[in-house]
This record gives sequence, structure tokens and C-alpha cells, in this order.
Amino acid sequence: MMKLTLTYAAADERTALRLAKDLEKNGYTFGDIGSDTVLIAVMSPDAVADNDVEKTLNTAIYMGAHIILVETAPTELPAKLQNLKPISFDNDYRLRDVIDAIHAAGGEKPMVVLTPALRRRNLRFGLIFGGGILLLFALYTVAIAIFDIEAPIEDFERLYTRDAATINSFAQEYIPLNTEQAANFKTTVEGINRELATIVVATATQAAADGGFTPQPTGQIIITEELSEVRQLATSGAIDRERQTQQASLSDEDIAATATQAAATANAELDAQNQTVTAAAQE
Repeated sequence: MMKLTLTYAAADERTALRLAKDLEKNGYTFGDIGSDTVLIAVMSPDAVADNDVEKTLNTAIYMGAHIILVETAPTELPAKLQNLKPISFDNDYRLRDVIDAIHAAGGEKPMVVLTPALRRRNLRFGLIFGGGILLLFALYTVAIAIFDIEAPIEDFERLYTRDAATINSFAQEYIPLNTEQAANFKTTVEGINRELATIVVATATQAAADGGFTPQPTGQIIITEELSEVRQLATSGAIDRERQTQQASLSDEDIAATATQAAATANAELDAQNQTVTAAAQE
């Protein structure tokens, strides 16, 4: 059974002593305030103005004790107690209601009152927590802006390799590899959708600038290690951006002109290779 503590003003002594005697008859004991005790505060206008009652209430609130208010007369409660519903003894002595409130307090958490001290503690915690977040943000910003801290370069290289392999897999089917394919390259490009045509022409143009295009055999694995789902999404996003850039920079006339140039370069390369093979055979 929970221990009780009683506080009251001198004007309410008669009611308070009667209540204490009846509670003792019901098996309750009284002691000092603690987190496991129930404070019964006999409230009246005199009690509100009593320094000892106020001090006891503040101590109970600070220690997290349960508080039960018993009103002997209509009383304007202080702000820190206004969330509590008092038991009125104004017209009737309601011992049963007090006992029920004590039982209820045994199974409930203590009342939490936002006292000035608790508000200050909450404010300090908020300032410390918020300050820590701002400090971390500032450190990350400095690390990125000044010390150039970023993801490892090998991650970008892996993504670039995956992008190149994907683009090659799109383009290699349409890049001219012999004289006949070179002559029909423009027609081939015009027969595929604009998005893929842009990739094919851009790849053929780069291949011509690099001195030739070496296709990857169908099904060859460029990167054997599986990429994570996040990296796969990043790779897909990079490919989409490349497609959008190429589409924005190449008009229909640009595609036709670049296709003609790529076909001519492929033809010249093929002729040179044929000449090299013929010379080697004659020797």
C-alpha cells in the first residue's frame, strides 16, 4: 500500500486531521515525500497563500510524486495545479473518493507539471541538441566545400564503366562494321527511334574520333561484380541524363550529317584494314 503525505494550512487543520485519521483506519500510513508517495493537499484560499503548503507542493512536483487535491472551499488554484481535478469537500466529506484516487494513483504515472525549472531544463536540452545538429551540418559543409571530401573516385569509375558498357550494348548492333553497313548507316539510323539514334550517332562519332570502334561481343560481361540497387539506380539516372543531353544537342540535320561522317570514317578504316590484310597475304 502506498505511503501518504498530507499538507494543509492552519485554517484547514480540522478537516485534514479527520481525513488523516480515517485514512489510517483504512490501513494507510504517512511519511515524507518521495517519488513513491501520494501527497494529499487540502486546498482552500488560505492554503494557496500558505508558504509551507506551496513549498510542499513544489517538492512533490520536483520529485515526481502523485498529488491529490482536496478542496474545502472553492479555490482558484495556481497555474501549476490547474491540470488536476480536485475532490470537493465543500458540501460533503467524500472519503471514498479520496481512497479511490489513492488506488488510481498506484497504477498511474506521476503527474508531470511544466514548472519553471522543468521548462529551463527542456530549453537547455533543446539548445544543446539543436546546437549539435547545427555544428554537424557546419562541419559537413566545411568538409565538402573546403577539404573536397566526397565519395571515393573508384565508385564514379565503376559507374562510368557501367554507363559505357550499357551505351555500347545499345549502339554496337547498329555501328557499321563493313562497307555495306557503312553505306546503309544513314538509312539504319533513320529506321530506329530518335532516342536510340542519338546514342548510336554519338557513339559512332566518338568511335570515329578515337580511330575506330571495337564492338563488344553480345553477352560479354563488362563488370562481373554485382552493383547494389542504389548504384544501379544511379547508373540508370546517368544514362537518362546522357540521353537527354544528346537529344537536346543534336537536331535531325546533325544526326544525318554525323551519320554520314561516321560511315565515311568506318569505310576508310575498313579499306585500310583490307589493304593491310592483302599486303600481309602477298608477303
